[in-house]
Amino acid sequence: MVVVFLLIHINGISALSFNQPKFCPTVKWSRNATTFFGSDVLGRQGGKIFINTNNTIYVAANEKRQILVWHENNTQPMIIHEEDWTPFVSIFVSNIGEIYISLDSIKKPFLHSQGLSESARRALLVSDIRQIYISLYNTSRTIKWKPSTNSSVNIMKFTIECSGLFIDINNYLYCTYFMNHIVVKTWLDDEKGKIVVAGTGKGGSAPDELHLPKGIFVDTNLDLYVADWFNGRIQLFPFGEKNGQTVAGKGASDITIALSKPDSIILDAGGYLFILDTSNKRIVASGPNGFRCLLGCGRNVEESDKLVSPNSFSFDIYGNIFIYDGNSQIKKFDLQKESCKNISPTMQLTYSTNLTKNHKTFSRTNLNESNYHYEFIEFIVSKNDSYTLTANSSIDLYGHLYKDSFDRFNPTKNLIAWYGKCCNKDQFKFTLELLANTQYILIVTTYKPNITGLFSIIIFGSNKVRFGRRNPERNIHSTYTSTLTKDHEIYFPMSCDRTNGYYYEAIQIEVIESGFYDIINTNKMDMSIPFGIYKHDFYPLIPAAHLLVESVACLKSDQSKITVELLSKIRYILFVRACSQNITWDFSVKIAGRNRVNFRRINASSANYVNYSSELTTNSQIYDKTCFRSYYYYETLRMTLPIDAYYVISTSRRFNIEINIYKNHFDALNPSQNLISDWGVSTCYNSNGEVEYTRYLRSDITYILLVTTFDSLITKPFSISLYGTTNITLERIKQKTHL
Repeated sequence: MVVVFLLIHINGISALSFNQPKFCPTVKWSRNATTFFGSDVLGRQGGKIFINTNNTIYVAANEKRQILVWHENNTQPMIIHEEDWTPFVSIFVSNIGEIYISLDSIKKPFLHSQGLSESARRALLVSDIRQIYISLYNTSRTIKWKPSTNSSVNIMKFTIECSGLFIDINNYLYCTYFMNHIVVKTWLDDEKGKIVVAGTGKGGSAPDELHLPKGIFVDTNLDLYVADWFNGRIQLFPFGEKNGQTVAGKGASDITIALSKPDSIILDAGGYLFILDTSNKRIVASGPNGFRCLLGCGRNVEESDKLVSPNSFSFDIYGNIFIYDGNSQIKKFDLQKESCKNISPTMQLTYSTNLTKNHKTFSRTNLNESNYHYEFIEFIVSKNDSYTLTANSSIDLYGHLYKDSFDRFNPTKNLIAWYGKCCNKDQFKFTLELLANTQYILIVTTYKPNITGLFSIIIFGSNKVRFGRRNPERNIHSTYTSTLTKDHEIYFPMSCDRTNGYYYEAIQIEVIESGFYDIINTNKMDMSIPFGIYKHDFYPLIPAAHLLVESVACLKSDQSKITVELLSKIRYILFVRACSQNITWDFSVKIAGRNRVNFRRINASSANYVNYSSELTTNSQIYDKTCFRSYYYYETLRMTLPIDAYYVISTSRRFNIEINIYKNHFDALNPSQNLISDWGVSTCYNSNGEVEYTRYLRSDITYILLVTTFDSLITKPFSISLYGTTNITLERIKQKTHL
């Protein structure tokens, strides 16, 4: 179900020169686009579009180096052109009709060598005084075209072309330096200086960095939004701040939407984001129901709203969306006014409760902080219609609405609406279409973790709404208490280093009923205690084998907790170790879930072990390791593995021995072929020069171990040990070679 925003109010003049309509949650646009103009007018080299608050349409057409201006109700454009203009990079138009334009170099020197498309270097905007800004790449100039004289003047110099332009309400001009990874601003009434307002000059993804930024937007609070093109995210830089907040795309702490090379940003009158997601060929937006794809959402080539290669978009005063798509056409998507739904003020369902520390927790963010208490509310509507779900509380709430089911370990699955804000008590309010006889689940949690308090929910609509289950997961506790003593076995987290050991205990868990369970450390001391859950067996020499989940932190005045799905008739091992070396420890672990579990202390499983010893001699085979006539002695071993599992391979580097692993076959004439460069989940070194590699290996693959030396033509003895959960075979093989 596609849920987008509905137009409430469009009239009224924005402080800026472009349109910022106000939409409400159920707005939709027609899927059938009309072609505003095609290649006969625009040419075939692409361009940009902008529409101002007088509904004047500005189109920068690259092939003819023209700016085409359609005043409302005029079918023929006014044409603006100068002979030395080159393809357009960005444009901004002010309220007095002065046009500032950013132009590309006709030579296009190095951007194409970086593999960047034409659309990766173009932007168009219009300012509150209708001036259009242009930046020329070779000459590094910004020019202003004045309608009063029908000519342009050089008004400012930048050191590089601007891939995005914007003028804020204080008459500051912003310019995006695409290749320099920064955004600068300068006061139009004083051309002397420029200030870097975002980015460090070094491409990166840190909060204070940008990587090939594109479009920009500055709201009336002077907060700066940047389309961080290469990083696939939208960064918000609050006024005066150097560190940005990711409000959409990769790296966002909250659930947002995936972006690929976002190009342009517009904020509507409600402060919601509309984003041109270039590589995904779509328009997406945020709103009171969370993020949604608006246009270009289908992957079917026959979809009527399919976009070919969108490079700019703009709203007209009626809320219609115009998109410059591909190299030769402008598409218009009409706002569907009938998509506005008047929701009945009749309260169909009310629900009030107190969110407490006894409520279950989950991670509502992408940071895996599972400490947000939540209430589970299931409901069903009696008729297909639009409904409004509102919340009221003195604490900052966050709402998630799911269709069919809710999985707290995958909070984006089946998610259809989500919203919450910090610090201003602006609670979530969902307005959307719901289907009869469909299970909906409202998860009420908080904006910040570890917050509790009273709240109420009201659902408005014309039709009956009834409750389903509420907090259906039972919460039965089972507790295991013991003491780690000097009689316990010692566990070495780094298995090759036998100097740092910790007492540990292994406990088998019998699960009566499948479900999700919380494993909580209830240690009464001032420190937490590390523990983990293993499936089937726990092998101290192969700690990665069968590990499901673990908590390794030793935290003061806190309780460690992990949540995991446990199935009946499956053997699970609870592993608990001390937090400090040679320390005895009282501990208590509580498991809470759908039913009780049974505990039984056991001995850990022993790993299977095989050792192979040999020597590299002058009679050993040789190969050209670097392909630059640098020869090395080597020996190859075939590993036979009965099951897919984690294995540990160890040797000693003290003797100048190097091990490489190949998939299926090693070719001495092409030593990089089939080489597995990633050695696995962990690598352990000790002071004696021993090294251990832990890796997940598959039984359907033949692995070849190649033993050689770090230095050329060195003869050395060597020894290899291999640990596994079952029997393993190491067999020496002789490679065919023509060296």
